[in-house]
Amino acid sequence: MPDPENLLGGKEKDVLPMLRYMGMRCIEEDGAEVICIGSTTTHQAVPYLRKALPVPVINPGPLSYKLAEMLVALGLSHRRKAYRRPDEPQLDMLTAMMKRPP
Repeated sequence: MPDPENLLGGKEKDVLPMLRYMGMRCIEEDGAEVICIGSTTTHQAVPYLRKALPVPVINPGPLSYKLAEMLVALGLSHRRKAYRRPDEPQLDMLTAMMKRPP
């Protein structure tokens, strides 16, 4: 099982400089003005990259929650024709996901 608290698992010395290098390439070669980490499995690299790169670095986990929150607040949802309701609602799971930590 992956350890969500320590996904890099001691590989920081190898992984973080590589991510910085690739981020700088995106900035210098492609003109990137912001970097969005492509996976929540590298969320531990975000603080390092925010200090190491000259552009904003976005963590995709909190971003996805904020986008979902915005869509709900705007009253937007998917089309029922394309995405029908589930055959068996999983209300307990949804309720648990919506609880805020203490």
